[in-house]
Amino acid sequence: MTVITPNIYTAGRQSNKDNKQKSPSFGNAGLFSRGVEYLHSNPVGGVVLTDTFGMIIPRTAIDYYEQNPVYGMETFRDEAVPMVFNPFGPTLVGGAISMLGANELKGVYAGRDAVKLLGEAWKSSGNNTEKYFRTLFEGKLKGQDLNEFAKRAASLADNPPADKKDLKKARKEFLEDFTMKTGVSESLEFDIKGNKLETSIGRFMDDSIALAQKFTGKNADEIDGLMTRMSDTAVRKTLWGAGISAAGMFTWPFVNKAITKWQTGKDGYPAPKDFEDENAPQLQKTEEEKEQDKKKLWGMKLLSAAGMVGIMGASIAIGSKDGAKTLINPKSFLKVIELKGRMPSLNLIKFMYGSFLTGRILSSRAETEVENRTLRDYSGFINWLVMGPIVAMGIMHAFDKTLLHKPPEGKGFLSRAIPSFSEVRARVA
Repeated sequence: MTVITPNIYTAGRQSNKDNKQKSPSFGNAGLFSRGVEYLHSNPVGGVVLTDTFGMIIPRTAIDYYEQNPVYGMETFRDEAVPMVFNPFGPTLVGGAISMLGANELKGVYAGRDAVKLLGEAWKSSGNNTEKYFRTLFEGKLKGQDLNEFAKRAASLADNPPADKKDLKKARKEFLEDFTMKTGVSESLEFDIKGNKLETSIGRFMDDSIALAQKFTGKNADEIDGLMTRMSDTAVRKTLWGAGISAAGMFTWPFVNKAITKWQTGKDGYPAPKDFEDENAPQLQKTEEEKEQDKKKLWGMKLLSAAGMVGIMGASIAIGSKDGAKTLINPKSFLKVIELKGRMPSLNLIKFMYGSFLTGRILSSRAETEVENRTLRDYSGFINWLVMGPIVAMGIMHAFDKTLLHKPPEGKGFLSRAIPSFSEVRARVA
């Protein structure tokens, strides 16, 4: 006789198909559909894709063929290296801190807000994983749905599939079913005993499962101590990850220009087509003329760099609940750039990329280079990290209106005028 055992990880999937109209859907567009869905759930992937095809390739090609090969290769190094530092620098540093830390914290990527909320939910659950998830999902789900999803989530925490592929599949199916049932995948809002958290269901499930596994079997005092160490580690990851990455980004333009000088044996801005010509006009100036040029150049660089810092700060402040106060309050600023998962948030990327562009402006070698950098970098930053996400969300909203779950009538003119702005504002953190 064959005994059929119900699969706790996928129980209820059939009934959830009735709610499929609520799920983000791109039709039967095959590879394109899967690609857009990936970018929707992985905004950092969209950032890398946009940078590669929107800036690195065209800028390198134009500077290489329209100017000269020396300048083209300098541009390639200038554009390509930050693409690695931007999304992966804080992740690598944070990962190293986790590896070198205590075993009890390994596998935990939750930010401070998540640690507080999940810790309170666990303490009120009586060390019961299913009750813990029922507390978390209350208000998002009701009745049988609440019990079913709490049970499935508890099974993923207490008895996860041993095989990584099976675990990945079970997680994916849970997230799909939750989105089908609630119509929400991004910008979920939780409030447990005054502790508030806004996050995506994917990040939330990763954090809630990881912390449930760490809390299991511990008493209240032990959990309080563990929560403190988790929060402290989250701060260290952010400070070291953001600090090292931003410092590396700021320094790289100076290093890159030193590489060009080492290759060519010449100072100066290599953009002119006659850069390698020994009789080029820019090489024939007197020492007095060169000294006057230096003073004027530094004035231009400082003014342009200040403008870049202002654009970076404004873009972060606009997406913050504290607004401009974020830029003058260290605790508030640390919170908006906090490393709350494996990958950095868009606010952290803005900070790192803004640091890089500021360094690139200050390392300029000629007035023409400052003008070029100002035009390219101001427009590049705004297009890539400010307007880009808003336009992308707007296109997705036009494609499938279920993808935007924040109400259009958000606070401020932009949120009311552009429906996708309130979604971006919620997701950048």
